[in-house]
Amino acid sequence: MGIETYPDGEGVVVRLAGEIDASLVPEFETVLRDALRVGPVRIDPRTVTFMDDAGLSVIVGLRKTARFPLTVVRGNARVDRLLRLGKLEMLYTHPTDS
Repeated sequence: MGIETYPDGEGVVVRLAGEIDASLVPEFETVLRDALRVGPVRIDPRTVTFMDDAGLSVIVGLRKTARFPLTVVRGNARVDRLLRLGKLEMLYTHPTDS
């Protein structure tokens, strides 16, 4: 599991890998919060093997208070399903944008 960030134009890409569950929430939240201070954030979950509602709640919570856009790259069936169930499809960006 892991979280990697890198600059991308005016914003930041947060690439997730492995399992994103409650044990990783504090780190995930800190990384996203710091990235959102810089500019727009694109979350790339394409190599995530597991994500539960704890990871999703971090995204939803920070999106509500962020001054910059927060989007998610489509392309991971597990994460896509969570976003669809949560009616959060508006967070998607196209995978070729990453």
